Amino acid sequence: MKILFAVLFFLPGLISAQEKTTFNFREETGKNQIIFHSAAPLEDITGTGGGISGSAELNPHNLKEGIKARIVLRVNSIKTGINLRDKHLQSANWLDSEKYPFITYEVTGVEKILSSEGNKTKCLLKGSLTMHGITKEIPVTVDITYLQESEETRKIAEGDLLGVSGAFGIKLSEFGVENQLIGNKVAENIDIKFNLAGSSK
Repeated sequence: MKILFAVLFFLPGLISAQEKTTFNFREETGKNQIIFHSAAPLEDITGTGGGISGSAELNPHNLKEGIKARIVLRVNSIKTGINLRDKHLQSANWLDSEKYPFITYEVTGVEKILSSEGNKTKCLLKGSLTMHGITKEIPVTVDITYLQESEETRKIAEGDLLGVSGAFGIKLSEFGVENQLIGNKVAENIDIKFNLAGSSK
């Protein structure tokens, strides 16, 4: 009887722990994108980055259990619509893509669940951004959508699907980046939005 009671007591936790799934965000799918915007007095600049990959481990049925994730952006995939400006952006005076080829965001947990309804959850993530060789703690609010594998989802990709979108802001000076580009001042504060699509297979 004591053994049965112990099993019944610990079983919910064991089942919950087994439900953690790894979702992979593959660059080659072309479904992952980051958009950044600089609103400066002389010029507004909008750019995109499509060279994004990574993975996330979580229980899609209970995000309170936490999330571990690592998302990587290839710096040389960032485009602003003007080739000369892109070359300056990649140069040693700016993002220095040769020395620092990647920008990464490491998720270490869930700070707070803001709302949850059906297969959609909004939460505040704890994590750190590494750019230009400097790492800073930056919390990010995200919307997470989970889709269990079905005939319909297989038209998009095999396995369970995870969609993640959100936005945050950074200050260039905090990452040792000069906010000067081809003679024009770039905003110190950069707004960033992202959309990611991952699969469990």
